[in-house]
Amino acid sequence: FSVFIVLTQNYFISAQFEAVKDFQKEIIKNEITGSNVVMIYKEGKVVFLNSENSNLAGDKNINNQSYKPYQETLFPIWSMSKPITVVGIMILVEKGLIKLDDNVSKYLPEFSQIYCKGKSGKYLCKNPLKIIHLLTHRSGFGYYSHQGYGYGLTSSIKYDNLNDFSKDLSKVVLEFEPGEKYFYGVNQALLGRVAEVVSKKNFYEFMKQEIFEPLEMSETKFYLTEEDRSRFQPLYVNFGSIKGFTTELDELTYEENNAAYFGGEGLISTMNDYSN
Repeated sequence: FSVFIVLTQNYFISAQFEAVKDFQKEIIKNEITGSNVVMIYKEGKVVFLNSENSNLAGDKNINNQSYKPYQETLFPIWSMSKPITVVGIMILVEKGLIKLDDNVSKYLPEFSQIYCKGKSGKYLCKNPLKIIHLLTHRSGFGYYSHQGYGYGLTSSIKYDNLNDFSKDLSKVVLEFEPGEKYFYGVNQALLGRVAEVVSKKNFYEFMKQEIFEPLEMSETKFYLTEEDRSRFQPLYVNFGSIKGFTTELDELTYEENNAAYFGGEGLISTMNDYSN
């Protein structure tokens, strides 16, 4: 992936800034990312901003003097969507509209009967799935891109809304009893559907009203316009025989009329927006 990184630190000396620059160059050299940008943010001010250009075919020249990477490049931020979604859910908690200990089935009835994996096969889970389990990746859900679910459960090629996604996810057998272990997965994508039911808005409208507009994050969204695509940083793929920049392996279409707003992986943003 070509990436941006936002860091908040109490104290950085110039030698540390140079170390960050070296790191940026190293991850290009080691074919981990293409061009990348780092911002260090301290007490409301940007104290370090540096972009390194890979000069690779298909990459953005994001350190061109006429180009402002932290303002203009649109990055697919993938799992950095998760903390924004969590903030949205905590807003609903603060408003008293949901509780952390609520059963997910209170809002999504399809989760009233869920199954867990056992030694002798699946069985009806003893523990209910709760909001707190989704927030902390203790639900038992993982990721399912290459396990017989087509493009994967968090794919806007497969889905155009979160309701259908939620109903399909409810049929997936959990890895363990909800709350028992940590397992990284599609949890925040499901929380987006919870937010839709509670707020009576689609997830993007909810996020825009509660987070993006108040924080002036006008470039942060789940879709790309025609003009946006010229500023979009494609994926950098380095897997087996596949190496280079591509949108071909992206499971997200970013189409304007697709309402599968996946809160765990679906947002695009700029460096400037995310620092807000």
